[in-house]
Amino acid sequence: MCYGENNAGHAVNYINAQLAALWQNSTHCVEQHGTHLKPEASYKYSFALAEYYYGKHRHGNQADAADMMFHARFGKPTLKFLCNHDAMLELVLEEGHYNIDYLKASELSPGNQYEISLI
Repeated sequence: MCYGENNAGHAVNYINAQLAALWQNSTHCVEQHGTHLKPEASYKYSFALAEYYYGKHRHGNQADAADMMFHARFGKPTLKFLCNHDAMLELVLEEGHYNIDYLKASELSPGNQYEISLI
């Protein structure tokens, strides 16, 4: 780093490089081990920067990401400084949904009883 200068730009470059590497690791984990279903709890942080799931799958063979309360697939995150001491973490949402009527859904008829809103 340059001596005597504002090092915020250097810090942002460093943090963005770390975020990019962690996102690439997550993307690789999803590609290699992902099933497009919610991962086991021990693996969720390995996937979280690339894909995030919230809620539970229905029991049986119909389990799908669409039956989750929340699912999102993310692009590479970046950190931006708005001014000297304010930063913004930018998450790029590539695909996702939030089930509005998740609590009203049943295993017998989930398609008729909940609505999926694309984010």
